[in-house]
Amino acid sequence: VAAGEWWRLLTGHLTHWSGEHLFWDLLMFALLGWICERRSRFTYALCLVGAAVTISTGMLWASTLSYRGLSGLATTSFALLATSLLREQITAGNRGRTAILA
Repeated sequence: VAAGEWWRLLTGHLTHWSGEHLFWDLLMFALLGWICERRSRFTYALCLVGAAVTISTGMLWASTLSYRGLSGLATTSFALLATSLLREQITAGNRGRTAILA
């Protein structure tokens, strides 16, 4: 990236350590992504682009030598879904569900 290969900020999310790693990442990414996209396509797209760049940029500063997989983006999808569900319960005044989600 420092040598001008800026596309590496995004391609690290497309590589995986093994077929099993790819399978589990794709399963979670697809399932959570489908739910998030149905809730708000724009918010989900914005969140994914931001997370993809932020995760990769963070890896440049970390001592980690390599990063591979969709794990970070699947986790981002989970966090987006959890926070949006939490926000809905807070807005609706459902204290019990808010406590469970929190």
